[in-house]
Amino acid sequence: MNNKEMLIRNSKEPLIIAETAFSHEGSVDYLKEMITNLRNQKNIAIKFQVLINKDDFLTDSNAIYSEIDKWMLSEEQWSETIEFAYTNSVNVILAVLDRTAIEIAKKNKDKISAVEIHPSCIPDNRLLSEAIQFCNLEDIPLIIGVSGFEIKEMDYLMENYMNNFDKDRLILMYGFQNYPTRLSAVNLKRMRIYEKKYGVKVAYADHTEFDNEIKDHLVSMIYGMGVNIFELHYVLEFGIDRIDYITAYDASRIISLHDKLELLFTALGKEEEGMSDSEIEYSVKFRKIPVYYRDYCEGHTLKANDISFKRSTIKSDYTIYESDKLIGKTINKPVKKDQPILKEEFRLI
Repeated sequence: MNNKEMLIRNSKEPLIIAETAFSHEGSVDYLKEMITNLRNQKNIAIKFQVLINKDDFLTDSNAIYSEIDKWMLSEEQWSETIEFAYTNSVNVILAVLDRTAIEIAKKNKDKISAVEIHPSCIPDNRLLSEAIQFCNLEDIPLIIGVSGFEIKEMDYLMENYMNNFDKDRLILMYGFQNYPTRLSAVNLKRMRIYEKKYGVKVAYADHTEFDNEIKDHLVSMIYGMGVNIFELHYVLEFGIDRIDYITAYDASRIISLHDKLELLFTALGKEEEGMSDSEIEYSVKFRKIPVYYRDYCEGHTLKANDISFKRSTIKSDYTIYESDKLIGKTINKPVKKDQPILKEEFRLI
């Protein structure tokens, strides 16, 4: 299953991206169990962070240079993992950390839903350009991690690299990792700035601590702001110490959060002027309608004081902008006090 449609700009349904990062610690079996736990979840995707050539990502003086080897998978292992996700109907997003990783994306282009560029890789113009070119050629959505960049840098990125990219297939992913990120540092208003300034979809990458009681509420609030794509770190066992666990949910919590967002989606409704059936029913039950102030004989001409407004079990055929037009109309039959005023009760002349 390839669910690129969930990432395009006009989509409003909630989508959660379960980011594995390096939580697999080099184990394909761990990744396969992560995939199995998310299978048949239509609007939950899994993100693989692919690094093949560490020398294209780190200097040998970096603190994790010698340690990262044990977390890395081979090209064959990544292709095997992507195939496993594909056959289990789990949508795959590929975060490419080096240029060799882009080759894996190319080989599996029909089995991935999007490519993502990590914020740390944005300055690598060769990697960025190759990813953009590939996504353009194959009509694959591109997610750009934008946290940690000044507006001037963002302007340069959008004007010089993304100027010919289809905006409907571009997502700016906002949210940064401070192991964990404090709520006071999240700064959600910056997302609005990006959306208005660049006219593209903005997504939220959550990095609040795994047991922060506000985590679900924060995501729900952001969904109410109009953001429908969320990225959360993902591990098999909630709260158990391992790589990248500090902000991560397990599958049950990710699915539960998505279920909550789906309920909120039903409450959003449709952007149309007409009322829903439930709203029409409410209108009939609770709206005051024009009724006769007392009994009147046939031929009586209505004055303002002849009309009252009360709730009734009968639906009025007058809208609020027609009620004023009742004054001066002549009744064509006897009527009773509190009887709803209907259009059929007036002479045509």
